[in-house]
Amino acid sequence: MRENVISVLVVGQVPPPFGGQAIMIENLLRAHYDNIQLVHVPMRFSREMDEIGTLNVRKVFHLVYVVASILSQRRKHGCRVLYYPPAGHTKIAIVRDIAILLLVRPFFEKLVLHFHASGLSEHIHYLPAPLRWLASKAYGRPDCSIRLSELNPDDGHFFGSHQNIIIPNGIADVGPEYAGIDTSHTRTQTNRLLYMGLLGESKGVMVLLQACSQLKRQGVDFDLVLAGHPASERFSTTLNGFLDAHGMRECVHTPGVLTGKDKWAAFANADILCYPTFFESETFGLVVLEAMQCRLPVVATNWRGVPSLVRHNHTGLIVPTKDSDALADAIRTLISDPVLAKDMGRQGRQDYCDRYTLAHFHAAMEHMFLSLDTEQGG
Repeated sequence: MRENVISVLVVGQVPPPFGGQAIMIENLLRAHYDNIQLVHVPMRFSREMDEIGTLNVRKVFHLVYVVASILSQRRKHGCRVLYYPPAGHTKIAIVRDIAILLLVRPFFEKLVLHFHASGLSEHIHYLPAPLRWLASKAYGRPDCSIRLSELNPDDGHFFGSHQNIIIPNGIADVGPEYAGIDTSHTRTQTNRLLYMGLLGESKGVMVLLQACSQLKRQGVDFDLVLAGHPASERFSTTLNGFLDAHGMRECVHTPGVLTGKDKWAAFANADILCYPTFFESETFGLVVLEAMQCRLPVVATNWRGVPSLVRHNHTGLIVPTKDSDALADAIRTLISDPVLAKDMGRQGRQDYCDRYTLAHFHAAMEHMFLSLDTEQGG
């Protein structure tokens, strides 16, 4: 290893599945840093979105493999810094993180916790007393904690972090690829609404369907694309039952998970992104950034870090969580005023270019690692 290079061991899952945290870890690893070497130990606890938060024998064996890999790579590359993204709100994931950190943390000089999933400090209180004590040992007093927005819970402060900083996510600009998509054979005059992400209750999908049912009864012309994987078979049954009961099969489309050109074609064909989340571990909403860079206005909820992205009445409209009436009103406002919608889309694109590019993210992460090393005495 070159002298004066900080070697960081990055633990975390990369796609698939295509969750926001996995995408951002992949983005982190793809960067070129002059003075930082990143060594990756991949997690593969969940191969599909509906495996997240569940326990099986394969995951237990994989935990052993991850711990062994971390220690092996630590020894091989001389990594002094451990970068770890704590899991979300499920008890199984928290216990997994506690086990990994307790076993490997003593072998590293420094720990960086990156809270892509928010609210861990809120869920610790619900654990049994012995687990709360173990959690304090596993997560306690990291050298640096990162959250994605000032509106997210300050998990790092809760765990006594030496540094608590905010680094928004940033994504690659697909402008050239997006501009080259031919939509002439698929674009219609119908207003196209798009939701993209996990199809689940706390993602606001049923609230969105209730709002769209209201719009349908009022004679508003629209199509809704729900792109993503159901969170469970139970939710899939609930969703399909609602579509049948309200006669919405013709105006609601469920193409499944979209990636690559199929995903960008969905953005190209859309007029409005709808993101009515109240998800327990929500921090940012990476799909909101994707919509902004594609010049789509966004209707989203006043939840966690989302309003730090969607500026109300500038790049979109913010509504209360779980309020289908307010959501329907916001969608109707943008449908009835296409000039306003396009202006918001253009401003969203400008906000993306000014603050949320991949270059912004890489520069902030590099500065964090370098300042951490300097502050702690190299």
